Amino acid sequence: DGRYAYIFCMEHIIGVIKEQLDQVRHTRVFVEEVSWEETGYVQKYKKKEGFVASMRLDVLVSQAFSLSRNISEKLLKSQKVFHNGKMCLSGGQKIKQGDIISVRGYGKFLVEDLGKTSKKGRQFITLAIFQ
Repeated sequence: DGRYAYIFCMEHIIGVIKEQLDQVRHTRVFVEEVSWEETGYVQKYKKKEGFVASMRLDVLVSQAFSLSRNISEKLLKSQKVFHNGKMCLSGGQKIKQGDIISVRGYGKFLVEDLGKTSKKGRQFITLAIFQ
């Protein structure tokens, strides 16, 4: 209804927000800490499945966002790719199930599942792309 807003933050910053945030533009606001469940927020994903030649970072970025390997390499070199929160400059990094990859300007995805390997040695993967 436009009367509530939620700020998702790390636990160590909660005190600062509660102490300092009392006005947004010309409107007084009241800050109250609530649990994740109370917000009613549910993360939405778009599933993407396919085969990849290897579990390298550049290959998975290409697969997730339908990019060429060349473009994913450029994104890595321009410091726009993060693996579990850490910046990556090389596409050769091996990725495993449960890893989270984010690409500035494109989005974020979770390597949700690793399936069977094909006869030609390609790995079947399921990615959950954050919406």
